[in-house]
Amino acid sequence: ARDPSARVVVLGAAGTVFCSGHDLREIAEADGDGHERIFSVCSELMLTIHRMPQPVVARSPVAPRARPPPARPRRLIASPRTEPSRAFRRSRGTTPPAATRTTGSHAPPPRRYR
Repeated sequence: ARDPSARVVVLGAAGTVFCSGHDLREIAEADGDGHERIFSVCSELMLTIHRMPQPVVARSPVAPRARPPPARPRRLIASPRTEPSRAFRRSRGTTPPAATRTTGSHAPPPRRYR
């Protein structure tokens, strides 16, 4: 992302699984200083991603198959640079998305993504 010629940042997994959440076992086994370290590193990472001028895409590894999947169109959702990423407003870690939505008469209609 430091390269100004980069047009997008792609996050991938080092192994066979990509996970964007916390390791709950690590949190449960940590003491007070461990919690502070975990959440400090996590906060720094999330803010760094949020402040990047390029769009950030997380790519999940594909499991090997006997044959390739049928071709189908794929859409990528990207917000304009002037609008903060909706991902940071939509969900907060283990909170279900339904619990973070606005409700009541002033709630905007739900968006449909394809």
